Amino acid sequence: MKKTALITGGSSGIGRCIAEVYAQDGRDLLLVAQDMDMLGTARETLEASYNISVDILSVNLEEENAAKKIINYTRDNDYSVETLVNCAGTGELKKFTDADISLHLEAIYVNIRALTELTWYYLKEMEKEGRGEILNVSSMTSYIPGPFQAVYHGTKAYVKSFTEGLAVEMKNSPIKIMALCPSVVASGFEERTHAEKSGLYRMLTNDLPEQVAEFAVTALKRGKTIAIPGLRNKFLAVLTKLVPEVLLRETMYFILKPRESNLNIPHRINRKLHNGIII
Repeated sequence: MKKTALITGGSSGIGRCIAEVYAQDGRDLLLVAQDMDMLGTARETLEASYNISVDILSVNLEEENAAKKIINYTRDNDYSVETLVNCAGTGELKKFTDADISLHLEAIYVNIRALTELTWYYLKEMEKEGRGEILNVSSMTSYIPGPFQAVYHGTKAYVKSFTEGLAVEMKNSPIKIMALCPSVVASGFEERTHAEKSGLYRMLTNDLPEQVAEFAVTALKRGKTIAIPGLRNKFLAVLTKLVPEVLLRETMYFILKPRESNLNIPHRINRKLHNGIII
C-alpha cells in the first residue's frame, strides 16, 4: 500500500502550509479541497520543490457524501493514510436567523460530519496498523460562545472536545491525536470577507500560517493533545475559564457584533481552504 498524509483544505492557508511541512520531511501527500486549480498549483509547487509524490482530489465537503468520496478514493488507489489532517472548515458571520439554514448545515457537514467520518474510518485503519496520527483543526473560538457565529463556534467546540475524548481513549496506543486551536491567521482574508468588522479579529494575535503549521506538526509529534500557538492565546484560553459565563457571553456579543448598520449583509467566512482568519 502507498503510505500518505491526507490533508483536507490542503490547497491554501494553514492546510497548504502543513502540507509543505510534511513535504519537507519527505512525506507523500494526498491533498483534498474543492478548487481543482489551486490543488494543481499546490501539487506542482510541492513536487518541484521536494522529492515526493502529491496526489490531489477535488471534493466539496459541504455535500453529505463527501467523506465517503474521500474514503472510496483512498481504497481504490491503495492508500495507507498514516497521517490525517482535518483542516477544512466553513462558517458564517451573521445573525443566526438571518442566514439561510443551508449555510448552517453546510458548516455542520464540513466542520463536524466530514471530520468525524474521516476520523472514524482512518482511526480504525490506524488501529489495525498500530501507528498513525490525526490532527484536527479546531480554533480559539472553541473556548468561547459566538453570538453572530453561533454555529461556527459550536462546531469548533465540538472538534476540540471530540478530539480530547479520542486522545484519552487512545492514550495507551502509539497513535497520536491532537486538536490545533489557533486564533487569527494572517492571509488578507479579513479584508476579502469584511470579517475585520468583528472586534474579535482585531484583538487576537495575528499569526503567519507557516508558523502555525510548523508549530502544529511539532506539537503533534511531541504527543500534545491541545496545541495553542502563542503565549497570548494560551493566556486567553485560561482566562475564559476564569471569567463568569454570563459576563463572557455578553462580552462576546459586543466583540463579535459586526460593525455595520445592516446585519442582513452576509459575510461568509469560508475556510474550506483555510485561506483565512479564525479557524
